[in-house]
Amino acid sequence: MSNSEVLKFAHSFIIRRRSQYIFCFGAMHVYNPKHKQFPAIEKFWRKFLEATKGQKRIVFVEGGKRPLACSRREAIEKGGEGDFTVWLAERVGVLVDSPEPPRGEERRNLEKQFSREDIELYYFTRYAYQWNRFSKKPPFADYINSFLKQDKHQSRWKKFDFSLENIETIFRKKFSRPFKSDDKNFFYSIINPHYTKTVINKVSKASGEIRDAYITKNIIKQWNSGKSIFLVYGNGHIPALKKYLVNKIIKKL
Repeated sequence: MSNSEVLKFAHSFIIRRRSQYIFCFGAMHVYNPKHKQFPAIEKFWRKFLEATKGQKRIVFVEGGKRPLACSRREAIEKGGEGDFTVWLAERVGVLVDSPEPPRGEERRNLEKQFSREDIELYYFTRYAYQWNRFSKKPPFADYINSFLKQDKHQSRWKKFDFSLENIETIFRKKFSRPFKSDDKNFFYSIINPHYTKTVINKVSKASGEIRDAYITKNIIKQWNSGKSIFLVYGNGHIPALKKYLVNKIIKKL
């Protein structure tokens, strides 16, 4: 696979200023070790290491800080492209971080436009959709409840009921249909930020805009400190990230 093929496949881009680089890989959220994107990420990573040898480097991944897996397979099956990238970076001692906004901060911004029920329903539906994409699925209730517990802590919404039973009730009232954990296509339709059919689509779009602004701010901070950056993010974020970074870096050269 040539470098041009990697870029075409991944909706990725490279920014260079003298010897400093940003390698950005636009990934699909998949958890299958046999998926063709993982060799593409690894090839892109090797090119980044070659281009930035002897320089200060940092790796950014989506979705917060991630644990280090024991193997390639475990990394992909448990955490997709994010955990896989952490596994690659840790093997050669490159610092890994996540440039995401704190969830509490994101929620506070979303509350300026949306109700707490709609905000939590968006996160819940996103978790349910993600669960459907695992090749080896953990028990649904165990998986979701771990996130709902985390949401309760991060939100500090003391009077909000984060129980799975309550969120499913909100779901039924909002969409006039029973909640089914395997309703993957419907989950996708309401968390897709490019659709405008439901308020959850609008929450998704606003969440993406908040995150993209925060992410690019952190990328520029590391860039200005002299670091080369290897970035792996969902391909839905790539157009906004590319536009912002081109405006902030390329047009200032």
